[in-house]
Amino acid sequence: GSASGSASGSASAGLGPGRDEWERVLLPEAVGLDGPALRRAAARLEKVRQRYCFVVIKGGKLVHETYFVNSSDTLYESDSAGKTMIAELVGAVHAAYPFDLDKPIARFGVDTSAFNQFAPNITMRHLLSQTTGVGRVPPGEYFTYDSDTFIQHIAPTLGKIINASAPAPIALQDWADEHFAAKLGIPHLFRDNDAYVFPNVSAGGGQHMTCRQLARIGQLILNEGKWPSAGQGSAPTQLVSAEFMKDLKKQNFPSWGSSYGFLSWLNRPGEAPTFCCAPRWCRGPAFGQPANSLMNGIIGDDITFSQSVDFYGGGGTGPDGYPRKGPLL
Repeated sequence: GSASGSASGSASAGLGPGRDEWERVLLPEAVGLDGPALRRAAARLEKVRQRYCFVVIKGGKLVHETYFVNSSDTLYESDSAGKTMIAELVGAVHAAYPFDLDKPIARFGVDTSAFNQFAPNITMRHLLSQTTGVGRVPPGEYFTYDSDTFIQHIAPTLGKIINASAPAPIALQDWADEHFAAKLGIPHLFRDNDAYVFPNVSAGGGQHMTCRQLARIGQLILNEGKWPSAGQGSAPTQLVSAEFMKDLKKQNFPSWGSSYGFLSWLNRPGEAPTFCCAPRWCRGPAFGQPANSLMNGIIGDDITFSQSVDFYGGGGTGPDGYPRKGPLL
């Protein structure tokens, strides 16, 4: 069938729906996937506790969706899967108002007193890579996962950066909705759905999205930051720079090792952490595809928690139980 939406017949083909609805593929085999395998996977996933949907996108098109509870229009709390979207928002601000990820955020005028003696040294890269040290240990030397007090410094930093250059004062929520979420086809994402630190943007995730909307977050990563523009035949917009997307998908402090990029777990060989919301590494073929073709394309919560890593327990070798300069996984 013919393509639909703003990507039709344009340079944006294969990049996703833009602001429109996903184009559907009637037969998964038409894009090289195994329909029966997808249906078997959905049946198995339905047995997993607290799993509500299964959505598969390939080539910028909706290939399969199964809903175990409610429907495609149901909003779900994204939990920490929303952190990946926050990283993309930082990338969108970085593209619109370029700034140094390694510049201490205190120099933007942000209050960093929560980080104690390390307050002058905290950077956006530390915040995005979860290596702030949470005011206890030096930044950049430990993996210190956080969803609340410390990571929430991302929002005021973005607000300072935007309003230092914007033509008129604007709230971060309004900028994020207009210049990021609306372009992704997720209107009012922050103003209507972000209830944690209203009237600001929660960097810890949790924004309410449908499963189809969450798929847009994954598609933007696959596109390396490009997204279809409004208007028939328009060239795609580089919503987030390709360089930023490369940093999002790699560990930024390799001296201690991790399977974490910018607010995103990386699909790498090994075990997932022992807590929620980590993508699962595929050890074998999935949905008719070899595992290595799926390494960068899984967005969502961990299906089966690994029990092999004592993340915050006594197994750590650094202060407060945090692993010290060694692989976590």
